Amino acid sequence: MQARYFARVLSGNLQPPKDLAKVIAEEKDWEEYWTALSPRHTESHPSQVLYLDALARELGCLLPMRSLITNPKLFVQVWFGSFNPSAYRIVGPHSLGDAALADLYSEPVEHRWFMARKMSLLRFMPSSVHPKNE
Repeated sequence: MQARYFARVLSGNLQPPKDLAKVIAEEKDWEEYWTALSPRHTESHPSQVLYLDALARELGCLLPMRSLITNPKLFVQVWFGSFNPSAYRIVGPHSLGDAALADLYSEPVEHRWFMARKMSLLRFMPSSVHPKNE
């Protein structure tokens, strides 16, 4: 993402923010605020996904929320699947469209999240509906 950003700046297709120092200071303050209560906090470390999403937003290749809402399969893959940079190649400059989607969908989504939710609900159900009684 950084290379894509740099290439777009060099090509003149993207202008960095005029107040870059202010943007950097605000982002550092935000990170410091959210990591200050960490027991081993020495300095903030940026979140990889938040950082990449911020770059993607500036580049114009962040998936629009409407795409995720109207395509449940894509939503589940992006939010509950493993991190896959192909998600940043679906729309925007240098997008790969269907090839990026195919790569994204080729990775299985872990069903542990769904199973954890199901199992947590089962604790509150009568024993007659417990899976062992099915």
